[in-house]
Amino acid sequence: MKQLGLCLLLGYWSCISAAGELSAAAIERWLSSQPAVEAWGDEHKDAFSHRSDNSMLEVKDFIEPLQQAGLYGEMKSLLGRHGYDTPEQWAQATVQIVSAYAATQLRASPMESDPDFLRQQLQQLDNHPHMSAEQKQEMKNMMLATINMIERFRQVPDADVAAIQPYLSQLDQLMGDGSES
Repeated sequence: MKQLGLCLLLGYWSCISAAGELSAAAIERWLSSQPAVEAWGDEHKDAFSHRSDNSMLEVKDFIEPLQQAGLYGEMKSLLGRHGYDTPEQWAQATVQIVSAYAATQLRASPMESDPDFLRQQLQQLDNHPHMSAEQKQEMKNMMLATINMIERFRQVPDADVAAIQPYLSQLDQLMGDGSES
């Protein structure tokens, strides 16, 4: 299930890795694992169907559902065939790669990702005459989450952003931003 794979990938966006700089080998290993992870996700989609949010922000947010579903060992075995010792190691690579990808996307559209602009919009929201208090609060929550995400992605090391550049077309396809082959 591509949706579960993307949920797992995109869910890690705002966690910044402390694992050191990305290498080409690490990126290639991670990319090569994705078809198997996607297929595995298709096979086990029912075990994760109750997780409808995309707010997974840390490695533990991937690991805990695996453990709760009793699938940690199976995932460990699958990832072991791709050179990972543990699901945590793969999840950490995911965090680092997806964070670098998100930082690249933000840098490509600076106006849309300007936290100061969003803060101004947030202040104007209270005066919007055609929105209920509930709608305003929901919009505020979304905007604050976006501001926090942008600020975190701005902290992604330049070296990680540079490391993924040769792989952008593959990442675009994986993330659903590229054209279908």
